Amino acid sequence: MLSGALYDLISAATTQIRTVGSATAASSVATQGLEKSADPLVVALIAGGVSLLAAALSLFGVWYSQSRQAKASRDIEVLRDKLESRRDEDTARRDYEFEARKRLYAECEPLLFQLNEDARGAINRVKNLAHAARDGSLSGPRSWFNVDYYVTSTVYYLLAPMAVYPLLRSRLTLVDVRLDGQIRTQYLLSKIVHGILGNDYAVAHNCTPKLKYDPNVIEVAGAAGNPPKLSAEDEAHYSRQGVLGGKLDGAISTLITDAHGRLTIRPYHEFADRLAPPEAIARTKIGPIRDILIGFNPRTRPVTWRLLLGLLIASSLVRSQARLTEAMSPRDLKVAVDELSPCQVRIGTSKGAENPDAEFDAAKQLVKKLIDSTFD
Repeated sequence: MLSGALYDLISAATTQIRTVGSATAASSVATQGLEKSADPLVVALIAGGVSLLAAALSLFGVWYSQSRQAKASRDIEVLRDKLESRRDEDTARRDYEFEARKRLYAECEPLLFQLNEDARGAINRVKNLAHAARDGSLSGPRSWFNVDYYVTSTVYYLLAPMAVYPLLRSRLTLVDVRLDGQIRTQYLLSKIVHGILGNDYAVAHNCTPKLKYDPNVIEVAGAAGNPPKLSAEDEAHYSRQGVLGGKLDGAISTLITDAHGRLTIRPYHEFADRLAPPEAIARTKIGPIRDILIGFNPRTRPVTWRLLLGLLIASSLVRSQARLTEAMSPRDLKVAVDELSPCQVRIGTSKGAENPDAEFDAAKQLVKKLIDSTFD
């Protein structure tokens, strides 16, 4: 193979030498003048040197050209391999994302539909509470919370949208959430809805107007065997008006059932049946929710009212996103919060508030803070 290549180089060089024949002929004419005045041997050496130099240059040109062609061929092969590898990777990624999207929609769309419907139920119940408060139907013997059905149904309608988040979380992966921006937004909004009732300290202390609120003082005294008797004003400051995270999860679990190997949310009648026996475990689990509702009035439990308004606002965002085909950004969500009107939940001026919408404004602040921390 080497001798063949050398033969090719020599043949090419010979061709090049022939092309420079005219140049050597011209040099020979020039050397004829030298032959008359110089030693013939010197003239022959010069002519031979010129011919050798021309041949060497020609050989170098052939070698350089073939080297460039060989390098170009190698570069093309490397590029072709890279393109084929990238094409295979892109094909595999598209196939994975296609299958992942199919699974994502099959798993999540039914739950997101239920989230949207349950958000409507929570919104309507909070509006219903505002209406009852305006009419004086949440105070004294006329309180609707003296009726067991109203307590049970309120617990259900408030907890139902919160129960969707753990179901979504059990069916999604981080990759799934990144595939569809709209589903990611709805998933994160469901997370806000899920934990809203556990933000009693945040809505009292970090949102304006700030409220005096410290239930631990009374709970510590009660644990020591000296539970104090609270006045209506003390109740607004010291009674527990939110639900601790672990207890909230326990209450939410009473709505979740296994239907043919798939977790789903119980309909209301099944939930009510589980609470019917006085000794039912489910009744114990929803105890913390019942505790903040029994005797509830927005004026005596302003922290609870702010949390319920926060639930209404977050649920409204869920329904706003469900109506759109594009994902709402955190900025879009906060703009939507600012645009919400308190007219349907206005109950009059709350004690200690400077305007009738102070509690609604505080709830807006809470939801916007939760958007910042959840979408971070």
